[in-house]
Amino acid sequence: MRRLLIADIHAMLPAFEAVLGAADHVDQIVCLGDLVGYGPHPAECVDLLMSLDAVSVVGNHDAEVIHEPTYDLNSASSPHEYWLRWTYDRLTATHREFLAGLPASLRIEDSVLGAVHVVHSVGDGRLYHGMDDAAVAGCIADAPGHTVLCGHSHRAIDRVVGCRRLVCLPGVGQFRDGEAKPGFAIQEGDEVKFRYVDIDLGAVARDVQAIGLPEAFCERWCRFITTGYDPVWSRPNG
Repeated sequence: MRRLLIADIHAMLPAFEAVLGAADHVDQIVCLGDLVGYGPHPAECVDLLMSLDAVSVVGNHDAEVIHEPTYDLNSASSPHEYWLRWTYDRLTATHREFLAGLPASLRIEDSVLGAVHVVHSVGDGRLYHGMDDAAVAGCIADAPGHTVLCGHSHRAIDRVVGCRRLVCLPGVGQFRDGEAKPGFAIQEGDEVKFRYVDIDLGAVARDVQAIGLPEAFCERWCRFITTGYDPVWSRPNG
């Protein structure tokens, strides 16, 4: 079984398409959530995932757009609220029903990896490079299965602690792993290979600029997605 593992697409269609194109032949696609949120192409990304024979779990940003916010764009009190309302307005009832139907977690039985627990986030959601074994073990202590697959932290992590394994994926559409490139993984047998692809991030930034976000935040966000670095969002331990 050869699997494409993806997470944190964050409504960035060119990144999603590039990853699918770079994945070669796969037998299964597994999406670990956050298909939408903080990106310019939410409807298009949901449409694309719906067209694939993929298994997926819901992410925190997906869950936020299932129900209508109580405010409009003009009364949004923060960039997050603006993104949330803007994203909601671009999704149809069909899109929201699809997101609402995604499970919080699922189990895959793999002939090599054994019971694989698939979930968007583990522990407090803050995984980072250089975690000690005790911290890794604590993050997956309450998760069932021999292997745990997650996203949310946007970092490529593959750790074995005792008899258990944690694999965290880099972001397809938001980058906190040291490179401003969409990341994904190919799992075949017990081997997980992280890979990255190039896309035109300038074009994505122009799509973000057209949304109408507060100017200072928009500039910061576009700089983040084109460089993969922000003093807060890219901090190494969170």
